[in-house]
Amino acid sequence: MAGGYLPADVKHHRTLEAKKTKSARVSRLSTPGVHHLESGFTAATSHRLADGLQLAHYTRMLQACGRHPGPQYPWAAVLGTSELPGPAGDELVLVWHDLNEPLGFTYSRSSGKAARTLMQRYDHEHRFRVVVAAAANARADRLVTPVRQPECRSCPYERTCAREMVAQDDPSLALTVGSLDTREWLALRALGVTTTAALAEVDLDDDHFLQRYYAETSHRGRDHARSRLRGAAQRAAMVEAGVALIKTGHGPVQVPAADVEIDLDIEWDTEGHVYLWGARVRTARDDATAQFHAFVDWAVSDTTGERALAQRFLHWLQELRDHAGTAGQTVGVFHWSAAEPSRLRRILGSDAEDLLSPDTGVFTDLERTFKEQFLSLHGSSIKTVGPLFGFSWSAEDAGGALSQRQLEHARPGRPNNDEPRQWLLSYNADDTAALAAIRDGMRQWEVAAGANPA
Repeated sequence: MAGGYLPADVKHHRTLEAKKTKSARVSRLSTPGVHHLESGFTAATSHRLADGLQLAHYTRMLQACGRHPGPQYPWAAVLGTSELPGPAGDELVLVWHDLNEPLGFTYSRSSGKAARTLMQRYDHEHRFRVVVAAAANARADRLVTPVRQPECRSCPYERTCAREMVAQDDPSLALTVGSLDTREWLALRALGVTTTAALAEVDLDDDHFLQRYYAETSHRGRDHARSRLRGAAQRAAMVEAGVALIKTGHGPVQVPAADVEIDLDIEWDTEGHVYLWGARVRTARDDATAQFHAFVDWAVSDTTGERALAQRFLHWLQELRDHAGTAGQTVGVFHWSAAEPSRLRRILGSDAEDLLSPDTGVFTDLERTFKEQFLSLHGSSIKTVGPLFGFSWSAEDAGGALSQRQLEHARPGRPNNDEPRQWLLSYNADDTAALAAIRDGMRQWEVAAGANPA
């Protein structure tokens, strides 16, 4: 543009999310300087903060070398995998971000918390890093000590810091999930909570301690800060006790049941199109009666094929439910997280409402049931929880990334595609069997049994 350049970056992730009440500023690749607002979408994806900080960095670089058009142009763009309809079909678009728009809240010593723009957050972090680097260059006393945070996963010094933190029994390293943010960890250190053992012993009824803690974590809000601290203290106690799973609350475990229990798991491609609906059907709790049914189309690559496949599955499920109802039996469909019902609703809309409605539907989120009554040290993904109840997957390194690679070899026309197809079916069947194993394990849990080893 006249007077310089605006930064843009290329990312291999989605840059738009559907949102009826929002609009996103986009431009076509053929005319990047012509922006327009696209209704029904938002640029506020889970990647927005990380993308925005990188764009802020590029903005400061352009300004430093005199190639930016000026502060009156606070815009920067990301080209991701999101597509919008164009003259020749769906096409990739540049999604623009206003780097001067307040984006979320961060800690403020004067007001508790304050809304910051991406440029403000970047400038604050950059200034701090310059000060730390200058102190290190001068061989002065170091200004920071390691705190485990998400950035560590991509940091070349991660192992160096980890060795120091292991030696100090640092709780930020010990907690793989349910961790706190940097300010929360520093607040605990200032209050003398510097080890995993000390965190496990934190008294959440100590008002004097909590008042001092709240003063340094006001960006979270009192109730949220206390809830996060409680979760971290619980997991620290689990680390100290050497257990990976505990039951929370009192009384027996409550798990929904049905005369016909169906465990459901889906698989989708890199564009989010569902190509496999896997359903494992059994009579009540009798796992010996279980049968796996796969509704699959290896050629699915667009919304038309995806919808046709989902309709096949829906008709089968409706017929099964109606047949069971005629016989006086109840039906329950169990899934892990919201993926299955949300995809079914997205693909088929009102056609699936009789199955999905909270009043008349048959779906149960087993992950929610689990999290309401159990706490897992390492998180609640099905791959983490399954082994805690004795289940193991047939495939090594079973996971979404490997399944995506297998799908590319399973597509029609690919040589030797039988083997990857069987792998994907087996992988999906294992996921459905894991659901049943977790459900049965929760039902059989005895408070007196204690907790599973870490």
